[in-house]
Amino acid sequence: MLEEYKIAKCVPQKDYTLALTFEDGKMGTVSLAHLVGKGVFSEWNDYQKFEKVCVDPLSKTVCWGDMIDLDPVALREKVDMQHPHN
Repeated sequence: MLEEYKIAKCVPQKDYTLALTFEDGKMGTVSLAHLVGKGVFSEWNDYQKFEKVCVDPLSKTVCWGDMIDLDPVALREKVDMQHPHN
């Protein structure tokens, strides 16, 4: 996978938002509030579980244990849409 899609750092923010830093240095935030309560994301009804996000060392994307991981390409596109001048 290209460096631009690998996530180096992820910090949970309020309102189900992630502050992401990609390995190429791009930074931005992505809101995941629209996923809360849907399917496997019902786990996030407890905000403390959302805060347990980490970066998987192999896939270089965000994950919550074994059950939830998100496509880093889609996350990058959301950052680009929210921050078009970064």
